[in-house]
Amino acid sequence: GRLGYWAVGVPPSGPMDSRALRLGNALLGNPADAAGLEITMSGPLLRFNTDAVVAVTGAEIPLKLDNVEQPMCTAIRVRAGSTLALGTIAGAGARA
Repeated sequence: GRLGYWAVGVPPSGPMDSRALRLGNALLGNPADAAGLEITMSGPLLRFNTDAVVAVTGAEIPLKLDNVEQPMCTAIRVRAGSTLALGTIAGAGARA
């Protein structure tokens, strides 16, 4: 969680699925406690302004990079200007 931000209205918190966050960070070579984006049930459409490497973990969710299906639980290279679309979780679980 993010500690020390009460002054700007952010209470101490953390991920609901800490295992999925740790897995994503491991796939990317990040520290286990690095920040991540957690979604509930339905995902966003993300447009990248810079090159990046991302990983999607947690509940099974369809994901497409520039309209091409991508696997979960792997490092995905994203180029600046690309869009990553996460669909809706259909099976077990609520967060990805």
